[in-house]
Amino acid sequence: MGEVPKRQMVDFAYNGLGEIAYQKQDYPKALRYFTDGSEKIAAAQKLKDISVGRAKTLLALGKLDEAQKGFEQVASVREWRGEATAFSVYSLGQIAAKRGKWAEANAYFQRVYVGYQKFLPWVAKAYIASGDSFEKLGKTQEATNTYRESLRNQKLANFDEATEARTRHKARGPGS
Repeated sequence: MGEVPKRQMVDFAYNGLGEIAYQKQDYPKALRYFTDGSEKIAAAQKLKDISVGRAKTLLALGKLDEAQKGFEQVASVREWRGEATAFSVYSLGQIAAKRGKWAEANAYFQRVYVGYQKFLPWVAKAYIASGDSFEKLGKTQEATNTYRESLRNQKLANFDEATEARTRHKARGPGS
């Protein structure tokens, strides 16, 4: 990256180094790599990954407005439809939840498990987050229904969230 900064594959370096820094929770460094990757080189091949990385780093840093803009951008690019979109919509729900906007957060979470069923890790997380949103809104029956619905989905049975849903569903008591 330093020796030949104009090479065609340098966007892979920015993305990879940004991801390594993110995994080490060195968010300022990760943000630098992701931002440089998007601004300095117009990362053609890895623009989606760099954009997602930058948005998730901004979220981790608590920069909610900037993170929201980043995730909205990723979710709006038709060519990027797929797991990046599911993750972005889920993350928009997290941002709304951090702001205490539980109904808005829940709408994002429901959009994930209804519209992106192919991406099971995000579906599993979205069910739990949706149930939690309903609880925060005081809608315990809707929360119970959400946990029950997630438990009916056999594709989610091996996820940790299934255990969480089972625990939360049982906590609602018999007949729930």
